[in-house]
Amino acid sequence: MVHAQTAEFRERTIARYQLSLEAGRYPQVQAALAAMGERFTAAAALLLGQLGAKDARRDARAVIAVCAGLVYESTVGGQRPYSASEISELLGDLLAARLG
Repeated sequence: MVHAQTAEFRERTIARYQLSLEAGRYPQVQAALAAMGERFTAAAALLLGQLGAKDARRDARAVIAVCAGLVYESTVGGQRPYSASEISELLGDLLAARLG
């Protein structure tokens, strides 16, 4: 999913960043983005809980934050885009550390 957001869906990702920047001026947009984020966090927490996470919500937020950083740096940040294998390795390491 991270790689797709930086490759085939790159333009959508950039549009989402632009929308997020504008959301501060539009409470309805901010609320919609917050609700979307909460649904995503809840789904990630459920999955991590099933995988044995002790604090699934905290771990979900950590994984999402790392994913968001990878996507940002690969689309609009100053670094070269992360490859699919780099993303897989980084997230594998993170999950191994969080899940034990």
